[in-house]
Amino acid sequence: MFNSHSLRHRVALGFALLSLLVVAAHSVALYLLVEDREEEQINRVVNEEMEAFISRYRANPATAFPQSQNLSAHVASDPVSQAALPEYLRTLTIGMHEVNVNGEEHHVLVRTHGETRFYLMYDVTHHELQMRELEWVLGFGLVVTAVLAGGVGVFLSRHLTQPVSDLATRVSTLGPDQPMTTSLASLYDDREVRRLAEAFDAYAVRVRDFVSREQAFTADVSHELRTPLTAIRTGCELLLAESANGPSPVRGPRTRVPDVPPETSPIGGTPLSADQRSRIERIDRAAERMTAVIQSMLLLARQQEAMVQETVSLRDCANDAAESLRERFAAAGVEWRNEVPAGASRYLDRAALEIVLSNLLRNALDNTGSGHVTLRWQDSVLEVEDTGRGIASGDLPHVFERHYRGGDARAHEGHGIGLALVKRIAERYGWMLSLESRAGEGTRVRLVLSAA
Repeated sequence: MFNSHSLRHRVALGFALLSLLVVAAHSVALYLLVEDREEEQINRVVNEEMEAFISRYRANPATAFPQSQNLSAHVASDPVSQAALPEYLRTLTIGMHEVNVNGEEHHVLVRTHGETRFYLMYDVTHHELQMRELEWVLGFGLVVTAVLAGGVGVFLSRHLTQPVSDLATRVSTLGPDQPMTTSLASLYDDREVRRLAEAFDAYAVRVRDFVSREQAFTADVSHELRTPLTAIRTGCELLLAESANGPSPVRGPRTRVPDVPPETSPIGGTPLSADQRSRIERIDRAAERMTAVIQSMLLLARQQEAMVQETVSLRDCANDAAESLRERFAAAGVEWRNEVPAGASRYLDRAALEIVLSNLLRNALDNTGSGHVTLRWQDSVLEVEDTGRGIASGDLPHVFERHYRGGDARAHEGHGIGLALVKRIAERYGWMLSLESRAGEGTRVRLVLSAA
């Protein structure tokens, strides 16, 4: 099937059409030339026969008229013989005429000599049949030419576009993990293809340099973010340990706790109240989640496979995602309902799912003035439902676009990145994401997770 966007098909079609046009022009010119020569030949024969007939008639009026398969003659020397002529001859003037007699074409030459008028008819039917045969031959030639030109065009187009296709195949295999080992331009001899390959070589170098800088930057950012987070977690563990056991250093399995002299201890062994302990534990959990989030975001940015996948309790993950929003839920008077069964679980990247749920819950809370935000789990689907103001139909196609905030963007804070990030993470892990909403009726977001 012809594809107008295929270079190979366009080259083949162009060659076939050009060949067909040339042959068609040649055929038309040949046909017109043959027809013109036939007309000249017929007129010369008729004129010669007329001259011979008039000469014989002048010498002997009783001479026999030319009568053959193609020629016939008539003579009118008075009104009576003029009236006896066939009707199609009576009105003819001096000169050559084309007359149709019983469906057959005749050339009629009319001459006068004194008072006598001579009519010589030449039947050109066999010439017309020859022209029809010529038309069939030329038409068949056009068909054969079209077929041959198409085949040759396909062959030539494949040969001409093969280097481009080969270059496209080689470029498609390039990637951050599969850099070029040799210059593409060195593989091609055609000047045009080599120029294209040189452009790809130069672009690949720029991309490689950019990726190298990006990887170095993200590594530096990761290190700089993890250092204060580690200090926060260390401080939290130290506070909790000193409160329970006095001013002695605590060394956890994942962090190195620095030695803190008793005189500089912020607690000094003073027992913490339940509220203080709860707040410190929340700070510690938040720092731990932030560390996991940073790792997942870096992996997402680099398009790498997740390093940590585990069997995750969906209910616990949802509670952790909502932890930082509990005070906002309470302040807004919106009820948070976690209806995910306690035994529901999936094998996945917990930090990535927590980012998704946190953004979905935050978005639902931002758009709900009163009522509730509910999370459900059924048939491999996590569903976040709110009783908020909903989304206008004109905004629905754009809700997952980066920096898009809709017509009521000023109603709440944000930069329009949350849902775009959710979509990107879902696509990265193969989770299906959909959103349903009507203005004034709330919003429902469905996230289909891969099987455990």
